[in-house]
Amino acid sequence: MGIDPLIAEGDCYEASAHAIIGFASRLDVPEGAVLVHGRPTLTRPPYIEYGHAWLEYQMDGMTWCLNVANGDDKSLPGALFYGVGNIDPEQCYRYNREQASHMLAAYEHYGPWEGPEGTPPLNPEHADKLLEDLRGRT
Repeated sequence: MGIDPLIAEGDCYEASAHAIIGFASRLDVPEGAVLVHGRPTLTRPPYIEYGHAWLEYQMDGMTWCLNVANGDDKSLPGALFYGVGNIDPEQCYRYNREQASHMLAAYEHYGPWEGPEGTPPLNPEHADKLLEDLRGRT
């Protein structure tokens, strides 16, 4: 029985959101880490893009990607992570801790919030008010 790429089977959005805002006590998330929503390509048939979430951080002058989905806590060099997943960095959405907290409150779900797979907020009026506040701070 293989994985159906059209059915979400992981917890990457939830686990990554919990990690960036500090709810994942099992993790020591590096200072300055950001939550990333992007679109890797499966490395096996049918080789399609799918939505995924992970954390990125800087260490020793390098970008590292931390995948916390499904209980994994694996860091890979960013160049390797993006290369293996055939990920276009320009098509990724990055959120620092404060931005991720606002997006979680505004959308009332873990994501994705923007891009081709962006899921609308559960309460659009509530979201508009919170997102306006966030934009006013940047």
